[in-house]
Amino acid sequence: MSLTQKISDDMTAAMKVRDSSRVDALRMLRAALLELQKSGDEVTEDLEMKVLQKQAKMRRESISQFREAGRIDLAEREEKELDIIEEYLPKMLSDEDITEIVSRVITETGAASMGDFKVVMPKTMKEVSGRADGTAVQRIVRQLLTEADGGNA
Repeated sequence: MSLTQKISDDMTAAMKVRDSSRVDALRMLRAALLELQKSGDEVTEDLEMKVLQKQAKMRRESISQFREAGRIDLAEREEKELDIIEEYLPKMLSDEDITEIVSRVITETGAASMGDFKVVMPKTMKEVSGRADGTAVQRIVRQLLTEADGGNA
């Protein structure tokens, strides 16, 4: 069953139990996935995941902005939507898991300084695809490469 179909089925189930906040969130997800189908490209599981990741990222940014503006009510609504989106995403890696992967990639590639950032980052991102935030990966890669270089950045 495709992700789009699963979301449609879950939306129908949420309608039956009158869970309006869940229905709204799933309707938004389904609309984003249907937009992907209309693009004419072949819809793959990978592309569906990217759409969901983009939606999750948008919610995280909105939550931050709403909190800064003191709009806790809107931030809480976005958090509920984010929780629903995350049900369909793979489990995110912790910083410790990312650090282990980056360390292994540094060892495999023989990276020894920040000059090797462009070698380590793409290999790491390919491995953690969909399971880690790029900003967190970038921070950890920079940190480990700086340590490997003896603190000379």
